[in-house]
Amino acid sequence: MVSDIAVADAVLKVGYEDIHDQLEYSIEALKLIDRGSKHLSDTNVKVEFAARMGRSQGIGARNEFEVLPTAGNAKDARAEMFLKTQYGRVQGTHHVFAQVKEKTASFVDWMQREMSDVIESLNRDINRQIYGDGTGTLAVLASPASAATTVVVDSVHWLEEDMLVDVLTAATLANPTPTSGITTGTIARIDSIDASTNTVSLVDAAGGTLSITAATGSVLVRGDWNLNARQNNWKREWEGLGLIVDGGVLHGIDPATFPKWLPAYQEGTIGTLQELDPTKLVTAANKKGGKITDFLTTPGVTYAYWSALQGLRRFQGGDGLTGGATKPTFDSIYGSVPITIDHFCPPGTLYGINKGELYIHELGDWKWEDRTGSIWAWVQERHAFIATVYKMSNMGTFRRNTHGKLTGITEVGVG
Repeated sequence: MVSDIAVADAVLKVGYEDIHDQLEYSIEALKLIDRGSKHLSDTNVKVEFAARMGRSQGIGARNEFEVLPTAGNAKDARAEMFLKTQYGRVQGTHHVFAQVKEKTASFVDWMQREMSDVIESLNRDINRQIYGDGTGTLAVLASPASAATTVVVDSVHWLEEDMLVDVLTAATLANPTPTSGITTGTIARIDSIDASTNTVSLVDAAGGTLSITAATGSVLVRGDWNLNARQNNWKREWEGLGLIVDGGVLHGIDPATFPKWLPAYQEGTIGTLQELDPTKLVTAANKKGGKITDFLTTPGVTYAYWSALQGLRRFQGGDGLTGGATKPTFDSIYGSVPITIDHFCPPGTLYGINKGELYIHELGDWKWEDRTGSIWAWVQERHAFIATVYKMSNMGTFRRNTHGKLTGITEVGVG
């Protein structure tokens, strides 16, 4: 009989490699702001500060023996910001703890990996929240859905497969608890995404069909499968740049009452990026007494900037990075501005920020709840354990008119 591989298969050994990660964990905005902003760490659930909004106008020039100027006073407003709490949970059975941990039995200590992964996922989600407006909106329906299994949204930029979401109907967004447009009563899971058409296919917890009825303007937010609690992220996220660099109420101060509480510059119809566009942003901040210290943008906008400068001048200098690479910079009339590239930044957008005027209010770093003497709590009537990690924090700014943004930029070199 001929000995071949099929015959010898029963005695062949298998060589196993380690786990090779296929996921992306960049958190460039979080690293930039965490490193450069002020950190307020105390036991208070709210931060308050006074924002100077106007100078005394009790001044004037007079001739001899004329009535002197009427006394004036400076103008101030009180700002306030509350903490938001981010949570992550990990659960495992006794059997996983006991068996899936040794190198000889598994690729990885499963529960240890789960604990590390949930914190990485939380940091990545906060990086996304830096660009949000505090509402938790991930995408907005661009067309109505009627008993549908798919929705068409304005952008799939912040969506990913397997993400748990809820669809909150447009007409109820002003309510304390908006109504869900998922008529089966379950939170949905994103099954697939067609980025070319901004179409998102949703399934229920078991992978089955669900039904979505929602009008244009309804929003997708991060959700959960706990139907008893039916919680989601609506108005529970960081008050990020989407709110800070906007014209609405921020930290309880309305710019309709205090016009100086407006961003330095906003332009929404840029198209092809010219060198003059970021120059206007930097100049506007300087005119209002502020300074742009950093640009935050996408790879495609950075390529658009480089494309605009090709043949005009050479790049010089740049911030040094590990390994000898340099961070691209924009040379303005008020000095060089480093450009940080972040894939989470909304497409076609360039933020100009002063990171020294931003702050992160937090009650410590990520913490595993251990008030019972262990981070692992029994799952009722099950031989299983669950752990909860959390952090109370939020993002804000002391000075709004030193930040700005350009939107509607035509990106270059990104498919």
